[in-house]
Amino acid sequence: MRPSRTIGPWASRRNPSRTCRRRGLAFAVQDIRAEMRRLREGGLKLVDAEPRPGARGRLVAFIHPRSAHGVLLELVQESAGSGSAPTQQD
Repeated sequence: MRPSRTIGPWASRRNPSRTCRRRGLAFAVQDIRAEMRRLREGGLKLVDAEPRPGARGRLVAFIHPRSAHGVLLELVQESAGSGSAPTQQD
C-alpha cells in the first residue's frame, strides 16, 4: 500500500485537519483461515490468532494497522447460513 496521488489531494480538501482519517477497510474472503495464513507468511502482523465471531454470524479477523500503513484491515467470511454479502453499514 502506498499513498495515493488521486485520493490524497481530495482527502486533504475534504478533511478540515488536512489529514486523512480512515478507520478501516473490510474485505470479503472465501476462506478466512487460508487468507490469515497467507498474510502471516507474507510478513503481516494479525491482531487475531484465530477468526472470531462477527456481526450476523460472520467470521472476522483483523490485520494490525502497523502492517497496513495505519489502516485497520478486516477479513470477513460469510457463515453458511447468513446468506448475505457484507455491506458498508456492517
